[in-house]
Amino acid sequence: MALSVERIKKYRRWFGWAFLGSFLTLLLLSFLSVPWPDAQFVLTRGSFIISVTTLIGFLVATVLTWRKERRESVLASVEFAKNKLE
Repeated sequence: MALSVERIKKYRRWFGWAFLGSFLTLLLLSFLSVPWPDAQFVLTRGSFIISVTTLIGFLVATVLTWRKERRESVLASVEFAKNKLE
């Protein structure tokens, strides 16, 4: 199934916002003093895992967008050259 560039950009935007939110939560939990250190540890670890996962998703979506746009640009230039010769 081929994804459009707009859909990939939508995913990239979602991953970017999710990363930002989870990273800010991670920072807040790291510097916050709570009466339950075990809960803080679990929440911090979960937030870290979510941050890493969404960062990887953001990077993959960005690379896919760049490759797809480059491929479409090359195809457009080939079509232009082909039409010019005709």
